[in-house]
Amino acid sequence: MQRTPCSPVDRKALVREVAQDLDVYLDACKEANGDLAGVEAAAGRFRERVMARVCQAGAEETMSRPVVWKCPECGQLLAYHDTQRKSVVLQEGVVDLARGRYRCTACGKEYLPIDVLND
Repeated sequence: MQRTPCSPVDRKALVREVAQDLDVYLDACKEANGDLAGVEAAAGRFRERVMARVCQAGAEETMSRPVVWKCPECGQLLAYHDTQRKSVVLQEGVVDLARGRYRCTACGKEYLPIDVLND
């Protein structure tokens, strides 16, 4: 099986982190003392934190699955070479993506297939 740049997401840890974000949100709502604008502002901050966590986790999860890549030039199997990191802007925020760099076993050319897939 080919190596992948990421490990699967620790879902229990993600749930704990989101629960901590929820606690911060609810504390901010309590401190708003009935001011709904304060509740709305706290909800916006909560949404931003949670969406950042969820998008990062989703990127890591999708990158953790091994994919068999073939060379676009000669059709031979690409072998995992190393990992490069790149910040990628998604609609819901920026994620730090670990991208696998692959080398063709026949012609030696290098590719970042995820970049081609998501161009």
